Amino acid sequence: MSAKINYAVLFIWLGIFLFSEASAQGPLVSYYYNPSTEMSWAECYIYHPGGSKQKIPFFTVANQNHHWAALGTKKYSKDCDVDSRIVFIGNGIVTEDEWNSYLGRRIEYTHGEIDVSGKVVVFCYDLPDSVSKKYQGKITIEDRIAEAVSRNAAAVVIFSYEKDYPFFNANNYQNESDIPDIPVITINKQSFFNILESSGENPASIFGDMEQSGKPPNSIELLPKLRLRFKGKFDKIENNHFSLHFRKEVISEEAMKKIVDVNERSLQFLLNFFEKNSEPVKWEKLFIVYFAWFDSKLFYTHHWGVGKAADAGIFSVYLGGGDDYRIAVHENTHKLTMLNWTENTSSFLTEGIAKYTEALATDKEKNDKMILQFLKENQLFPLDELVTHNIGISGMKTTVGYPASGSFTGFLIERYGLKQFKQIYIIEGRSDEDKIDSWKKVYNKSFAELEKEWLYWLAEKYKIDEETINNHLDQIDQQRSARQKKKDSLKLHPDELKEYVGIYLWKEMGRSFEIKIDHDRLVMTSPDAPDMMVTLEPEGDHTFRMKGGPADGAVLIFQVNENGEVFKACIGSSCFERK
Repeated sequence: MSAKINYAVLFIWLGIFLFSEASAQGPLVSYYYNPSTEMSWAECYIYHPGGSKQKIPFFTVANQNHHWAALGTKKYSKDCDVDSRIVFIGNGIVTEDEWNSYLGRRIEYTHGEIDVSGKVVVFCYDLPDSVSKKYQGKITIEDRIAEAVSRNAAAVVIFSYEKDYPFFNANNYQNESDIPDIPVITINKQSFFNILESSGENPASIFGDMEQSGKPPNSIELLPKLRLRFKGKFDKIENNHFSLHFRKEVISEEAMKKIVDVNERSLQFLLNFFEKNSEPVKWEKLFIVYFAWFDSKLFYTHHWGVGKAADAGIFSVYLGGGDDYRIAVHENTHKLTMLNWTENTSSFLTEGIAKYTEALATDKEKNDKMILQFLKENQLFPLDELVTHNIGISGMKTTVGYPASGSFTGFLIERYGLKQFKQIYIIEGRSDEDKIDSWKKVYNKSFAELEKEWLYWLAEKYKIDEETINNHLDQIDQQRSARQKKKDSLKLHPDELKEYVGIYLWKEMGRSFEIKIDHDRLVMTSPDAPDMMVTLEPEGDHTFRMKGGPADGAVLIFQVNENGEVFKACIGSSCFERK
């Protein structure tokens, strides 16, 4: 049993390594922590009444399960503007009888409970002190933020002791009313050390004592003040179907009025499409936010890419020009299927229906022709690899996956009808047990048979030599056979690893983490990095190669002792060893 539990520990360590920073379309998180970065909509600095000040690079804390907005903006209806004294409260933990982070040294150098009303509270969420370790996973970051809010703090600043570029989504809120109404931001450790030094405190002494004794650092009310401001109240234009939010300083009101018309036109196109295919759908007024560019969208939503359709609405980069209608059709399709079919299905089918309707509205043959080009260049992946891929993550599988999903969806709808596609769309969002033989149940054919039929459908439609299709299918068979051989020779079987890693393991870290089996691969995702997926693909006994994420291409090797127990895992020169 002990060896199996160690697999879980290894994958917690691996998860921390993998999901420290997502990467996709937009700046890296490190960009915002660079002191040279200037944001026209935001600034943060500390200052003394004597006239000196120092810039503090920062990033927002966002909520992605209700608002898809930076905390403190009240879903794009409130500017954030704080000018207050700073109180450092160590790890931010308060318990009934063991620890109170708000006990410490006040500004007048008396000791006791510090009144943080109207002040900026700063804490470190991953200090290696004994109290933090004891309450890890029991008192979450959101709990600590809520404690500061209950004490009427004006803002909360959090930093990491371990990570250079903190990236945190405050998603552990069941109700929208629980989301804090004050700004919460992250800074890096060096910036906080600068704040301490500006108050005459010695960071090396404060944290050196903690590392030696294990006792949390003492709380201190500091001398300088912190000025934090960022735009949160967006301008608004709406009609009966859409409520558009934007900033007039960077996107003109005239442009947004045109976007309202574009969205209205896209909606009417989609309603006609579904009605024509005997699948009428309902519509609810849609909340849409447009950002001037990728940098501001990431700042407010923590989402990379052009657009995001979520329960809270659609959040998109305003590109201007002819792409607006195409993007509106795509994103509004997502919203319609979420409202009328299901919110949960594979990204292959989610993107498939959106890419298909997008093509119908703009260039019907676009997806098919892109697939024929990939086929010609021998870059077309087997569909069983794409159907389990998280389309949207940067990489070749996403580049191919978008048009492949659209073309395959078009084939299914045009040959078998929208009703059957709706069935598979809903079933694929259910549990693994419910999805067994799902394609056979809906279409009376296996997925592989449908893939083959799709390719021959393309060949007939575009007068492609069948030999090209046959060669591609032969390659697919060879790849599947090679994958099966790897799986058969794998000593650390994915089923065994999955059983003990589990979906809830990262709750011990105050975060959630999910691991699934896809053929012979382990597929890992985290809500903290929703647009990144990392897979571990077997390369031999105890050896996996990472695909996706910051460690893309790295090799993970498990070292096994004479009893067959894993005692070490290494990625390059970085190793974790069982104690």
